[in-house]
Amino acid sequence: MGFLDEAMEASRERARALEGVATRASLAESIRSGVDARGFSLVIEYKRCSPSRGFISYRTPWSYIRETVDYADGYSVITEPAWFCGSIELIPIFSGYKPVLMKDFISGRSQLELAARLGASAVLVIAEAHTHNSVETLCREARSLGLEVLLEASRLETLSTMATACPGSMVGINSRRLDTLAIRFDDMLRDIRRARSLLEDRIIVAESGITSPERALKAINAGADALLIGTSIMTDPGMARRIWDALDRRT
Repeated sequence: MGFLDEAMEASRERARALEGVATRASLAESIRSGVDARGFSLVIEYKRCSPSRGFISYRTPWSYIRETVDYADGYSVITEPAWFCGSIELIPIFSGYKPVLMKDFISGRSQLELAARLGASAVLVIAEAHTHNSVETLCREARSLGLEVLLEASRLETLSTMATACPGSMVGINSRRLDTLAIRFDDMLRDIRRARSLLEDRIIVAESGITSPERALKAINAGADALLIGTSIMTDPGMARRIWDALDRRT
């Protein structure tokens, strides 16, 4: 099959996905089911490039799904186009298989409406990008559209303050500082341990810097319910199985 044939087949796949947007499943419930069944949950991210790394992979959504769907409790789909090479058309492709987190720099209701219309289950809200009032507004509007929220911060102090503005949300602790793009993995582990007692009723998601089964184990042992893993699986889909196997042996 030549390039044009492949491109046209991909176009037809995208069109079928857009035509068949289904009722959204709950990402939170899928994560909880994974935790109940095996003590951990994986949210696998599709990310073709990033500002910290540049180009990551040409891997197509369909090949990525085939290689990872057995290990994913949900997919994180980056839709931001300029720095992450994302697209909103990716949402219905992935939501046909697992609940989808739309990951973008959410700033207003129009993005939330688009996420809901295309079949996302949840949206990312970055606490450091907003005031307490704007987090409260975004979370209220997301809920009104049937969307769950993953409220993310790179520091527990910010997250614990902002969590009151978004009751019932999942919470994400990102080891990557978004001001410098530096990874602070050990700081994330410390914050997860503290968050486990401060935010005990919330689903806690460890984000960024999980580059090996050993790091995955550390994050789960620190108290994370779910791991959101992007680059290491995007570059090597076999990493999903190795992480799953390492965590499964733990349980």
